[in-house]
Amino acid sequence: MCYPSYRQAVETEVLRRIAAQEMFTAWDITRAVQAQGFHQPHRVLKEVVHCLHRYGRMGGDYQRAVITVGDEGVQAFLYHHGEADPRTYGASGGGSNHFALARLVPQAKRGLLDALLGRARGNAALRP
Repeated sequence: MCYPSYRQAVETEVLRRIAAQEMFTAWDITRAVQAQGFHQPHRVLKEVVHCLHRYGRMGGDYQRAVITVGDEGVQAFLYHHGEADPRTYGASGGGSNHFALARLVPQAKRGLLDALLGRARGNAALRP
């Protein structure tokens, strides 16, 4: 079966983190894959991560828990080894409390926000 290349990049990153018994969210995977040059939005990439879990590609040792990240109370799935404590995510530098640190606007709203503020991509003159 033929898959888009970003799907393979997501799967490779997930399996790398599982081999290292790291805790991660789909956002962590999105950031890593986007850093490799793939420009799919988080809403697309997170579905690949969720499907890998749903269809057992993470193995029986990996579980997921719902966690709340950031001041805005965003809920996310945290994928973790069965022996890991999800409450320690981000405490030792292994994970990142990305919403709290970056105070990110959810990706689906970013384009609309830019349009409302009159910002165009690649046009620095329009940026405040």
